Amino acid sequence: MKSRTQAFTLIELLVVIAIIAILAAILFPVFAQAKLAAKKASDLSNIKQIGTGTMIYLTDYDDVFPLVEFASSPFVQADSYRWSSVQSLGPYLKNTQIFLSPVDSAVKPPLPGALVLNPSTRASQAVTNSLMANAISPAYFAAGYFPPTVTAGNHRGIFGAGNYYVGPSETSSASNTSIEAISETVMYAGGAVESMASVFCTGTAGPNTEVTRCGYEDLITGYDVLNLATGTNFGFPDTNLKKAWTKFSGGSNFTFGDTSAKTLRPGALLQGSFVNPRRFLINPGQ
Repeated sequence: MKSRTQAFTLIELLVVIAIIAILAAILFPVFAQAKLAAKKASDLSNIKQIGTGTMIYLTDYDDVFPLVEFASSPFVQADSYRWSSVQSLGPYLKNTQIFLSPVDSAVKPPLPGALVLNPSTRASQAVTNSLMANAISPAYFAAGYFPPTVTAGNHRGIFGAGNYYVGPSETSSASNTSIEAISETVMYAGGAVESMASVFCTGTAGPNTEVTRCGYEDLITGYDVLNLATGTNFGFPDTNLKKAWTKFSGGSNFTFGDTSAKTLRPGALLQGSFVNPRRFLINPGQ
């Protein structure tokens, strides 16, 4: 007597496929969140190490932070280089890839024609830099971004803006001991790629570690910070700027003056509708 093998019916097959699809829909977002959490941890480790490398730099330079931008005179592109250059912090870190966030692309586009350097290898050596240094400058003070208690006199971040930006009068950086709220004051922040793509650059790739690419790669003014913290460009919603400091589950990674590193949501950087001066100014006046 022959036995008959009963096959699946079409309905049964469709039910199995539907169950698999439902499970996939539930699990894929979980996997994506786990992957993002791993990248967040890697980014936090990197930014912490950069803060530690900066402290080692200070021991060789009388406890004074590097300039955010170096040049022989203002607006000279041919010899300008940033704080992360091999000519500045590079020897204390020995790894240019550490400046690239795991969520950012390593692709570095060519320099715009107006910014092509005179014979130099620095442009070709440079890699994308995801970080911005806190170089709030008195030369760019404007009321309305910090609370009214902040004036041009105490409108100063950790790094000197450098003579590329504002000339010889603003080339000084802070000493480590001059920072009042050292564990609260931001040294480095992520978001450079989104910030540059939105405000001064075209495309998605950000600034590099060696040369000025196309504008302000660092936090030079109060409105730079306020725009990033509120996700707006001078009051108008901006997708790139909103992403800059919310890419890790609504927050971003920061290194502080004491080299501690933590993830903060943008609201933690504000004081009401203003930028919190204790987060960005070495002498907040409060």
